[in-house]
Amino acid sequence: MSPSKKASKFNRDFSIFADLQKKNGRKGEEIFYTFLNRVYDSPEQEIYDYLPIYLRDLTKEGVLSSESMAKGTTRFIRVLPDLTSDVPKLSNYFAHTLLALLDCKAFEPTDLEWIEPKAAGAEGEEDDEMVFVESYYKAMADFLALHQQKNGSWKNTVQYY
Repeated sequence: MSPSKKASKFNRDFSIFADLQKKNGRKGEEIFYTFLNRVYDSPEQEIYDYLPIYLRDLTKEGVLSSESMAKGTTRFIRVLPDLTSDVPKLSNYFAHTLLALLDCKAFEPTDLEWIEPKAAGAEGEEDDEMVFVESYYKAMADFLALHQQKNGSWKNTVQYY
């Protein structure tokens, strides 16, 4: 049975997202960031098979705003370099997640910030902190390769971005 048929048998109850916002007073971006921070502890095949379907349904239901999902994803991007040492395949998992989020139009690629402006060398800031960008390059390379596979042409991938 295909992953989408298996996943369709599950009742996806997104009420926890609403409860966290209304009862616990948590912001949507914080909820989505925490979700991303925890979801990669799942078995690898479940990440590849079920996470895209879950994200599609989460977006379709409108449980979290596009802005909340983009800001939560940006927050996660900022910790990606630290987490890849614990989860070596995280860049690839995140590339699949990013493709799923963009496919279901959760937000636009331009809504994400990959490196904080102050870390990127904004004027007036001292260069005290090193920014480790290797995991960003790996995630983006994996993402572009996935996008190309899905769309069948590098030309379409380059034009999209």
